[in-house]
Amino acid sequence: NQWPSPSSNRSVKSETDSDSETEFNVSGEDSNEIEDQDNKVKNTRPFFRIRKPYIFKFLKLNSSEWPFILFGTLASLLSGGVEPSIAWVYSIIYGLLAEPNLEKQASGTRNFALVILAIYICGGILQLISTIMFAISGEKLTMRIRSLSFRALLLKNISWFDMPSNNVGLLVTQLSSDASAFKGLTGIRIGMIVQACGAILTALVVSFQAGWKLSFVMLCFAPLLIFSGLLQGKVDSRQSKAANVYANEGGKYANDAVQEIRTIAALQQETFFIQKYEQAFNKNFRKNISKIQFRPIGKAIANSLLYFIHVAVFIYGSKLVENGEMEFANVFRVFIVIHFASTATGRSIAMMPDYSKAKLATRRITRLVKGKSVIDLNDDIGGIKL
Repeated sequence: NQWPSPSSNRSVKSETDSDSETEFNVSGEDSNEIEDQDNKVKNTRPFFRIRKPYIFKFLKLNSSEWPFILFGTLASLLSGGVEPSIAWVYSIIYGLLAEPNLEKQASGTRNFALVILAIYICGGILQLISTIMFAISGEKLTMRIRSLSFRALLLKNISWFDMPSNNVGLLVTQLSSDASAFKGLTGIRIGMIVQACGAILTALVVSFQAGWKLSFVMLCFAPLLIFSGLLQGKVDSRQSKAANVYANEGGKYANDAVQEIRTIAALQQETFFIQKYEQAFNKNFRKNISKIQFRPIGKAIANSLLYFIHVAVFIYGSKLVENGEMEFANVFRVFIVIHFASTATGRSIAMMPDYSKAKLATRRITRLVKGKSVIDLNDDIGGIKL
């Protein structure tokens, strides 16, 4: 047996090592052809590309539940129109209160009260259907994501687990929490977003039909409300990200302590690990306590915007009534309809903390699933079968 020559060593290394670059011995003409082909590929690429979010790739796994999603979407859209419809009925009742005939006023108020009851009953049924449909589709998607993550975890290289960021305790914690947090982007949350869209569309139709001038005035304040909601969501997203880091650190200490409990008990180091576990969560507490006095100020400013909107709308509405351009009942109609729709939209914006957790969980799941092992464990090339 002879040792292989250095040239053969280089050839074997270039074939087996996938991480190293393969060397080619090409002539001048071949190299020019390769450069021309590379230039053609670069020129065919679009100047501006929009990267498709990975969330849509995961949502494709939910395509088999399209009947649930379809019925849930329709129910959410109709359910979103409940609040503006109630506001429209309220505006009619306000107009009846100015009726000089007391019998007509009482009978009309009684009839519209029954209409409100019927609308709320229909809204409750639609909300129930929407919740059930999106809950079923969301839970099935979560089960697939959990199975996909566990499969990707088992197919990783052994060296991948030696990295400090891929500690076993941390991976187990993320495997159980990320799939559950992923539901913040799917399931019932999607139903809430669709419901908010239905409320906005219904409110715009009713308000512009009642008085387009006053509707435009109210819509001028919409960017301020949206900005305050986005700013609050951004703050919550940062806090959620920091809390998740410290929670993973605490989970790492807890997992190590449970796995090596015999050694820890023999060395009497229980207090050491308890202190490490407490310190991991105290870091997040001390970081938040230093900023907690500024958050109420921001929330107070955001909540006070609604009262400034009240003042501006009723001042301008009174001018329109005085000039004979609107009836006072339509002023209440525009205000109440848009106000109710804004309240429904605010409930959807209130889910921003859950959305931030779900976004971070989606990124971690994407990194876990997207990374491929150098050695394909499912490849049976070689003829050895067990």
